[in-house]
Amino acid sequence: MLECGLAREIVPELFDDRLLWDAALARVGYVAKRQAGALALGALLLDLPGTEIRRIVRRWGGSNELSGLLCWFAEHRDDWARAADMPLCDFKRLMAHANFNDLRVLWRFQERQATGADALSRRIARRAAAIPPAAVAPPPLLGGADLKRMGLPEGPRLGSVLRALYDAQLNEELTTRRQARKLAQAIIGRE
Repeated sequence: MLECGLAREIVPELFDDRLLWDAALARVGYVAKRQAGALALGALLLDLPGTEIRRIVRRWGGSNELSGLLCWFAEHRDDWARAADMPLCDFKRLMAHANFNDLRVLWRFQERQATGADALSRRIARRAAAIPPAAVAPPPLLGGADLKRMGLPEGPRLGSVLRALYDAQLNEELTTRRQARKLAQAIIGRE
C-alpha cells in the first residue's frame, strides 16, 4: 500500500505522525504470518483512539462488529503490562472474548517493543492455561430474578449487586448458589 501510494489514501490518519505509520507497519509485519484479517487490521489501527477507528471502519464500509473488535483491541492494547496480575475476574472477562488469543499476539509484540523481552507474555500464557475453559465464563449463580425475589427492586442497584456477585464468582470466592445468596444478602444489607 505504501509503495503504490495507497496507504495515505486509505489510512491518512496514520500519516499525521510518521511514528504512527512506522509502529503500525512493524505490528502488521509481526502478525502477518497468522493470516488473520481482523488481527492485521487491529495491528494497523491499534494506536488510534476508538472514535477514529470507528470513523475509519465506517469509511471503509466495514461492519459494526469489525469496528467493535478493532476498538476492543485498541482499548486493551496496553493491558499486557498488568494482565498477569490483574484481578482474576477482569482477566477472565478478557479471556471470554472470542479474540483473546489475537489480543495476546498484539500484547507480545507490544511487550517486545517496550522491553525487548516477553516474560510477561509467558506469565499471561501460563495464567490463561491454568484456568479451565468452564471457569472462564460460567453461568451466574444468581440472576436478576433471584435478587428481585430477595426484595431488591429493578434498577441500577440490582445491576451493581449482580456485577459484584459475578465478580466474586469469577474470582472463585463463590462456588454455590447458597454462598451467592448469602453474599447478596450481605451486600443488600450494607446498602
